[in-house]
Amino acid sequence: MDSRILAPIVALSALVAAPGGSEEIWPHFAHPNFSPRGDRIAIDCGPGGELDLCLFEIESGRVERLTASADMQEAVPVFSRDGTRLSFSRQRGEHWYLSIFDLETRMVTELIELTIPYATSSSWSADGERLAFDMLNDEGDHDIFTVRLDGSDLRTLIGGPGSQRFPTFSPDGARIAYAQLVEGVGDILMVDADGSNPRAVTTHPADEGVPIWLPDGNKLSFYRNLGGNFEVFITDLEGDEQRLTDNPAFDIFATFAPDGRSLVFESTRDRDPAGFDKGADLFELDLATLEVRRLTEPGAFPKAVGYE
Repeated sequence: MDSRILAPIVALSALVAAPGGSEEIWPHFAHPNFSPRGDRIAIDCGPGGELDLCLFEIESGRVERLTASADMQEAVPVFSRDGTRLSFSRQRGEHWYLSIFDLETRMVTELIELTIPYATSSSWSADGERLAFDMLNDEGDHDIFTVRLDGSDLRTLIGGPGSQRFPTFSPDGARIAYAQLVEGVGDILMVDADGSNPRAVTTHPADEGVPIWLPDGNKLSFYRNLGGNFEVFITDLEGDEQRLTDNPAFDIFATFAPDGRSLVFESTRDRDPAGFDKGADLFELDLATLEVRRLTEPGAFPKAVGYE
């Protein structure tokens, strides 16, 4: 999996020199995740190097900042199945922690310290009692672990060969899709919820990652790295796939609307096609027509709640 995707979550927005030598702020809207009701999207966002938890309201386009800690970074939020909490990664100093944000109390609970120097993706079990996530094992590869919401009972769920990343529970909680990297090739795999019965969903020679379930549980979206051009694909569980995006920019990190009619993805379109140096925006894709519309603009932060 490309190093631009795995580690740089810690620095997904930047101060870039503007013409005349002044600094220009490039805000970032990243790692979208739909709420169960479909009215909001959790993202990490921020101008000029900040990463905070934010909520993007679909109808109004309003952005609300949930966290605002100058000495911490928060990234990769995922809604709980009842929509009351967010799992995410928090950086304090040189360390990252798998954490939970309560949307009612606005309190943060740090569950465990991660064995990686960057953020991790996470997924909620069907009963809401455990989180699945990835971090380094003792051999330096990524394994997939689960942990209770009080930080106890840490278990290794999926191990080698190679690295296992981006776990996501199916809507019914019976399966977990994830990305496996072996000798430089990343594919999408699937196991039963207890980690048994592994089987391949994709077998393409290109690097692939970030599987996300369609709400009906019959298909998955994922990114594919086509020689440095990241695009979003969708596949059924037998490997019958369709390319959804076609753009020289990075198109990546998708999330399906609960009604299954559209998905929202992160893209560097109209910014820096070669990477995230100038941040990213959110785009919505209609799955019936494949039409794409922009949801955020590079200059949106002056209007964002908490950034005035």
